[in-house]
Amino acid sequence: MKKLVHVLALFVVIVSFCSCGSAPDENETIYRQLPNVKMRVVDVSNSTEELFDVDVIGMLWSALDQSLKRRDMLWPGEAAYAPYTIRATILKYQKGSAWYRWALPMWGKTYLTVRCDVIKDGNVFTSAEAEKEITFGDGTFTRGAWRKIFGEVAEDLITQIAAKM
Repeated sequence: MKKLVHVLALFVVIVSFCSCGSAPDENETIYRQLPNVKMRVVDVSNSTEELFDVDVIGMLWSALDQSLKRRDMLWPGEAAYAPYTIRATILKYQKGSAWYRWALPMWGKTYLTVRCDVIKDGNVFTSAEAEKEITFGDGTFTRGAWRKIFGEVAEDLITQIAAKM
């Protein structure tokens, strides 16, 4: 009976390590490209009223720029004259901890919620909101999830915006 319990425990541990969630490879992602639509991020703000030990505004700004660049939608000229401008607001953010996600599955989650407005000629053209959460089953053993989550949210936002154009 003890051997059976040990074998089952070993099986559960192996399945746990092998079945942890992971994000799809970037090469597999298909982007909707709108080469005639150009945008520029002009403002990113933090409405959480918290100060973080990381540059959340800079990381989101860079992630949005990278996502636009991948789709060939980044305005190469002067930001003030871009046909479409993006204003993003961080609504919720928690840095989380890979250690807590592993040791205490209900704690340590990393999450980010961002609202994004696309503005043309001074009026809001469209809006999008994205929320991502990294918990126990989704990247449990990932280090740096607090950094990775900005790229995932930016991709989601730009995908939503491109779908509405």
